Amino acid sequence: MKVVDSCGWIDVWAAGPHVAIYAPLLQDPNDILIPSIVICEVYKWMLRERGLSKAATVLAEMRKSKVVTLDVGIAVSAAALCRQYSMATADAIVYATAIQENTVLVTSDKIFDGLPGVIYHNKIGQPTVRKI
Repeated sequence: MKVVDSCGWIDVWAAGPHVAIYAPLLQDPNDILIPSIVICEVYKWMLRERGLSKAATVLAEMRKSKVVTLDVGIAVSAAALCRQYSMATADAIVYATAIQENTVLVTSDKIFDGLPGVIYHNKIGQPTVRKI
């Protein structure tokens, strides 16, 4: 199981620069955990950039995976991560979800580079892997 950050979902559905990296990761819905905040971010982006039909298509695909809702444990952990790493709340919720679920976070968001339990793909697509 893995958590794929919003940037990965958007790259796949919008043919972004990392589509070749993220598309294989999103092949098996049974291997993906999706923080509910990722659904919000991706749906919002798709709605704004690609319209309602595309946003609905992406939402239907995302719902095939296990959605992890924000609970008190994740919220408290995310608050601590915000403070510790000076993260935005949404980023901290995504990271806290991966930590709670004891899985890796795959992302291209620079804020996560070097953090434990993160597979970070830089701009040229080379992963930086840190142990959990």
